[in-house]
Amino acid sequence: MLRYLWANYRPVFTKKSAAAAAFVLAFVWARLRRLKKKGAVTRRQSAAAFALSAYVVLMLMSTVFSRSVKVYQPVNLSPLREFRRALRLRSWYSVKQIVLNVLMMMPVGMLTPAALGEGAAHKGKKTLVFGLVLSIFIESMQAFLKVGTGDVDDVINNVIGTAAGAGAYQLIVRFASGRPLGYHRHIDRRNRKR
Repeated sequence: MLRYLWANYRPVFTKKSAAAAAFVLAFVWARLRRLKKKGAVTRRQSAAAFALSAYVVLMLMSTVFSRSVKVYQPVNLSPLREFRRALRLRSWYSVKQIVLNVLMMMPVGMLTPAALGEGAAHKGKKTLVFGLVLSIFIESMQAFLKVGTGDVDDVINNVIGTAAGAGAYQLIVRFASGRPLGYHRHIDRRNRKR
């Protein structure tokens, strides 16, 4: 199954793109190190932010900067076209595209809340907005550079993947802390005051 998912995927990384990626990651590492020395981020946040940055760079290299230019690539602005094709034609290719786009953004949904830290307000919303903006950027770059199809379905699937990753992160945090799934801190604080 996994072999078939990756069957036609053959990214080509050039020395220039690898050097650019290394430069970006070195800059991020230096910036995080400076923030950590100032006490603005914890070690865990810094590690999560660097892992997120590395994943985003790898994702951009794989989806935008490693592809060859095509003469004409149409832009799909029709929402859920891939879903309809998968259901109507029983297209394995469409199902594969949906699954890969969801899976691609799950690490973003898991790493973003960890990078935001424990006390960050509205982590879920910020994570979804980051996933949405990143997805729109990738699809816009693919359409602009003519290295892929700018597809609104990919944006929808990517946001679903970001939400699934954020949900998985919440489950992992709850499980690791030993709190039950229905536990809410603000309710527990009110009960302790009585």
